[in-house]
Amino acid sequence: MVSSLLLTLAEAVGVVLQYVHYEHGWNLGWTFVSYMLAMLIVIGYIRLVSLTSLRHG
Repeated sequence: MVSSLLLTLAEAVGVVLQYVHYEHGWNLGWTFVSYMLAMLIVIGYIRLVSLTSLRHG
């Protein structure tokens, strides 16, 4: 997803500028995965709500 990539790139800028520091094995790769997972959950929820509202009027 483009939004996950853009968020990760924005965080990468923070890493380069030393505003963001990772600990405990966390890195930009895991950041991308966490943003992607969050986006997929939100999109799934929106689709579920849309389908439910279409059925119930």
